[in-house]
Amino acid sequence: MKLNLSSGRVNLRNDQLRPGIALGSTLLRTRDQASSLATGKRGEAVSERRFSSYDEFFDFYLQQHSNPANRVLHATGTILGIGVIAGAFAAHKPWFALLFFPVGYGCAWTGHFLLEKNKPATFGHPLWSFVSDFRMLGLMLSGKLDSRLQAASSRGR
Repeated sequence: MKLNLSSGRVNLRNDQLRPGIALGSTLLRTRDQASSLATGKRGEAVSERRFSSYDEFFDFYLQQHSNPANRVLHATGTILGIGVIAGAFAAHKPWFALLFFPVGYGCAWTGHFLLEKNKPATFGHPLWSFVSDFRMLGLMLSGKLDSRLQAASSRGR
């Protein structure tokens, strides 16, 4: 396992994660749990996965957010991040807007590592993932997320 904190990248491979390894404060108890951190739910590394369109990616993205508590953490992080940006500019401290990233992604990545037990799509597809955070929040606020999750799930089978 290779962690590069300066670039924000985490390189995890299935052959490097084993039961009994502690990743942060989480002890990996099973091979499946270890594997799910390095791969998407379909068993392929998120960073290696190729998508033919953004819509295909968004279906995958929604499947990676099947836990409702993870979605709440994402929404919380996104809303707090927007608040940080607004507050930074209201206080005439635009550099503080950069705190959006640790606030927003801190909440989101907590949900992935502790709840979903998967690797955030941000690691392999940062721009599409960033856009998808806002799209998922919009679907949540409009009440359309459940139907979109069902559609994504049926296409992913």
